[in-house]
This record gives sequence, C-alpha cells and structure tokens, in this order.
Amino acid sequence: MEIECKNFVVKSHEGALRQILVNVLDNACKYNKKGGYVKIWTKKDTLFIKDSGIGIENIEKIFDRYYKEHQEGKGIGLHIVKTLCEAMDIDIDVESKKNFGTVFMFRFYK
Repeated sequence: MEIECKNFVVKSHEGALRQILVNVLDNACKYNKKGGYVKIWTKKDTLFIKDSGIGIENIEKIFDRYYKEHQEGKGIGLHIVKTLCEAMDIDIDVESKKNFGTVFMFRFYK
C-alpha cells in the first residue's frame, strides 16, 4: 500500500468518512491480484484510491444494493459508500478496466 496525502484536510463526519474508506479499501485488497498494489493520493480537492486488482465488469451496477460480481460479501458495501457520499455532498466517480484494476475518486467540496 502506498499513501501520499500531504496537507489534505476534509471537514466531514468522521464515522461516515471512515466507513467509506474502509469499504473501498477492503474491496481494493480483497479483489486485488497477488503481489498487487493499492495507492492512495490526493490532488487539489480529490482523494484517489487505485488498485491493481481484477477490475469491475459491470461498473454501472456497483452501487446497486445487493449487487455483487463474486460469491464473497453481501453486495451492500458500495451501496453504503454511495449513500454516505450523497449524504455528505461528496462526488464519487469510478473507473475500472477488467484485469487491470480500479480507481475511486472522491471530490470534496469545501
């Protein structure tokens, strides 16, 4: 795991933000390739979380409650992420390429 977040301050609900990060990082680790990486960095008002994992096949469905692409889990983690982001006015965007990994982008408004 590589983290590069200098001088990035966010005013947010601590517990909700923690849950967002735990859910996304848990998936980044769980669905990564052996020997893969997870990188976290910031740029201006955006936090990036990128992994070298297996990627997401149906990216348009990942925030749907109970949607999952694998046997593991319950399919609610990313639904919770999206719900919390909406409640805290955080823009979330995701890009993924099958077998090359995924990047989550969280834009915070100050």
